[in-house]
Amino acid sequence: MFSPEGMGDNREDLGGVVFLPELLYRHSFPGCVGLDLGALARSPRPPLAAGRNWVMEIWATNRRPRSPRTWHRAISPVRLGRLAHRLRLDPPLAAPHETDSWAYQAASWYQPLWPRMRAFALPTNSDGMVRLNVATREAHGVVPPDNFARECGAIARVLAELRDPDSGKRVVAEVIPTRARPHHDLERGHPADLVVRWSEAMRDLVASPTHGRLGPVPYHRAGGHRPDGFVCAAGPGIEPGSTFPLGSPMDVAPTVRTLLGLPPADHPGRSLVDVRGR
Repeated sequence: MFSPEGMGDNREDLGGVVFLPELLYRHSFPGCVGLDLGALARSPRPPLAAGRNWVMEIWATNRRPRSPRTWHRAISPVRLGRLAHRLRLDPPLAAPHETDSWAYQAASWYQPLWPRMRAFALPTNSDGMVRLNVATREAHGVVPPDNFARECGAIARVLAELRDPDSGKRVVAEVIPTRARPHHDLERGHPADLVVRWSEAMRDLVASPTHGRLGPVPYHRAGGHRPDGFVCAAGPGIEPGSTFPLGSPMDVAPTVRTLLGLPPADHPGRSLVDVRGR
């Protein structure tokens, strides 16, 4: 019996789905707030959306002024954002629709503003994914290719500053760059330029010394997936009570080569069994 992944309390949904898109919005539009749920901080915060529609509950609680729905029909999102900038208003988010199956991905609420943002969050259910809006790579790129590494570093520093305001612990465990150059390995490589792994401290409210408080946000689910899987086995040659060492997907190829009696190859990872297959 095995599982390639585990389950635990919810520290995956809100980080990548809600907090990261809002953080990159504030990074691109300094001083602006797209999603403001401060009203929830003045009353007991529910652990879940109380059985109601999660997307509509968040949107109804958002205190930021939103443009009338007719504006979205008459004016393109890019022109609407420019008009808001000229009037010194926060660039408006796109109102989600209850019938849209992707409405729970907050990244879609910011998508009309991607052409004006320095970086934006891609839809995800676990690790956060950041893609820079690089000129010559994206249709409306604003970050010069020569500034790619510098902008990645700036975003990584902003993410490293995020804290749980109650415990003071960091909510970002690691920021992993996927490419050194903006045009490297675009066809088969990772769609994101930065992958964000969340820590155990991620909850429903985070704070940034640069961009202020984000949340609190009602939880979408009670639990979430974990990258740590498990295996339970019994049979000939398996000693009762024995355990495997901790491993990763990169250890699969070296382990299979050992089991097949093949010599080690230039693979990342390590074999989880010895030469006798134990």
